[in-house]
Amino acid sequence: MNPKTKKVLLICAAIIIGSDIARSFVTSYMRMVYARQEAIREAQKPKPAVPTPDPAEAAIVKEAEALGNLSGVWEGRGSTSRGMCNLRLELKQGDPGRYTGYSRFSCVPVQSMLDAPKNANTMVNLMQNMNPDAAILTGTIEKGAIHLHTEKSIGADINGCSVSELTITPFGASGLVAEWKEGTCEGGNLMMQRAVR
Repeated sequence: MNPKTKKVLLICAAIIIGSDIARSFVTSYMRMVYARQEAIREAQKPKPAVPTPDPAEAAIVKEAEALGNLSGVWEGRGSTSRGMCNLRLELKQGDPGRYTGYSRFSCVPVQSMLDAPKNANTMVNLMQNMNPDAAILTGTIEKGAIHLHTEKSIGADINGCSVSELTITPFGASGLVAEWKEGTCEGGNLMMQRAVR
């Protein structure tokens, strides 16, 4: 190979190597400029509005945390204006502070049986006067208590009364106070404990 051809080949090789190096620098610079422009575009995009929490919902959630989860089966027995009553309530918590309740309520109107027995047979008289009712209730926590309203009622007592509203308030370490309204009827209250399984 003559010196002139050698020189031409070396110049060509230098040009090829130099152009590869220059292309690499240009490509890196263009990527860097593009990344910077994308970052500027992202910074200029309007941020999605963060929904402000509803104050009423926030209050319910805060009260629910303070009250704890009262889900479970609760029972109460005692004397009310209806007579000797038994209330069984199954509570289920959905979202914090929102409950569904399933109640079974039955009373034996002892006084009416004693005042004017309809039948000399005590068992027949007892069965005629004992009318259980049940209800599906829903509600939320307000002021430290669960306020439930009847969604569906099944049955009524001998006077046509059934639970329309039920308020459950924690009592001591392991009890509840159940207070109910029965539309135009008198209503009442009972102490409740967790049911033994």
